[in-house]
Amino acid sequence: MFYIDSSFTTKKINKALKEQREVAFRRGTYKLKECLILHSDTMISCESGVIFERHHKGRMLQTFADEHTSKYDGVHNVTWIGGIFTADTNVTPANVITLFHAKHIILSSVFISGCRGYHSIEINACRDVTITGSHIMSQSSKPNETFREAIQIDFASYDSLKLKGAKNTAWCYDNTHCCDIIVKNTTIEGCPNGFGTHSVYCAEKYHADITLENVRFNDIEHNDVQLFGVDGFTMSNIQSNVTGVADNRIVTRQPVVHIGVKKKGHLVAGGKVEIEPRRNKNIRIENTLID
Repeated sequence: MFYIDSSFTTKKINKALKEQREVAFRRGTYKLKECLILHSDTMISCESGVIFERHHKGRMLQTFADEHTSKYDGVHNVTWIGGIFTADTNVTPANVITLFHAKHIILSSVFISGCRGYHSIEINACRDVTITGSHIMSQSSKPNETFREAIQIDFASYDSLKLKGAKNTAWCYDNTHCCDIIVKNTTIEGCPNGFGTHSVYCAEKYHADITLENVRFNDIEHNDVQLFGVDGFTMSNIQSNVTGVADNRIVTRQPVVHIGVKKKGHLVAGGKVEIEPRRNKNIRIENTLID
């Protein structure tokens, strides 16, 4: 086990994440000056009281990928446990955590607050990702971009996720979709939207086999779940609450779920607009009341 403490510079932390297979963060506040990069076959854990503050313009944590990375052939076999990610120490819009062209990834017991403009977690072109025991809160979007989700599922296009140093013709923008995604035992609150995708691809391609289990949505402004272009989705044991303004009581409501047809994708490959409706397929909802 290699131990990291808050005296480490961000560059020194990234060196350890690249070279060491088992890493543990000691309790303390880490003022990140650049994005932390995840590499394959690693186990990273955080002691209680580990806080990451964003002091740069950009993402806080990302799987390694370059212009040549494609399909699910990037970073693999990574487990990250714990840590508090505080994003609003720099209010420049950016994702907090981005998984790109990755597979066999576990994010456990992660706390994220203060995402500005984009997504707290973006899962893009990934296979076999599990998010469990986590908490996302206090995300905001630009006034004209209210479609932003706390956890977003997306596909590998230049329009959806620009990778530093990769031109729009780079190999990494191969339109790979996501499959085998699980979010469980997690709370999402105070966000524009909870979970889903707002993008569709201009061809018959789908994200596949996505599961939400024991997820609690609190005070979501628009949709708890919004799905477009998904083949195989299971949602079970979902709770949805809003806070009453008059007496601060908690009112249980039916989850606001938008599952159906999207005639126009906000972000689509090549800047094109989806013309034909894209329907979801194989949707299963258990122990959950919806409108």
